[in-house]
Amino acid sequence: MNKMTSKKLKAAALAVIVSVPFLASHSHASTAGSRWDVPVETGARAKVAEISFNDAAIYYNHGNGNYGTGDSAKAVKDFSAAIALNPSFAEAFLGRARAYRALGDHVLAIVDLSTAIALRPGFAAAYYERGMAYYASGNGFQAERDLAKAAELRGVSGTD
Repeated sequence: MNKMTSKKLKAAALAVIVSVPFLASHSHASTAGSRWDVPVETGARAKVAEISFNDAAIYYNHGNGNYGTGDSAKAVKDFSAAIALNPSFAEAFLGRARAYRALGDHVLAIVDLSTAIALRPGFAAAYYERGMAYYASGNGFQAERDLAKAAELRGVSGTD
């Protein structure tokens, strides 16, 4: 087997491995009780599902799932795939920033949160998360500003 054929086979195998868990939102037939317990496409719909697994929302949902189970490194990859498919997906930037924070990378989190805020200026959750990232990185002044902005956007008063 030559080098090019080997690369093509690896790429095809990766596409199958990656696409199987993502078919759930694109199918009608089921493989209940199977290893993956996800629906399976047949015929022409299989080709559509193969193309459709690139949907940004699917990667976003998988990122949330991985983040929720504590696998922040996989979550970063999923959110990055969602962002690559939809660069204006502010929620995906927020998700990836949370995963970066969980991995201890506050600088990349701040960059993503700033992007989320630029995309959605009234995004209170992004201001809150960026404030927490600034706080964790030692920038108390900016943390206070962002946390106050998040509270303002959420309608929370600092007084009793």
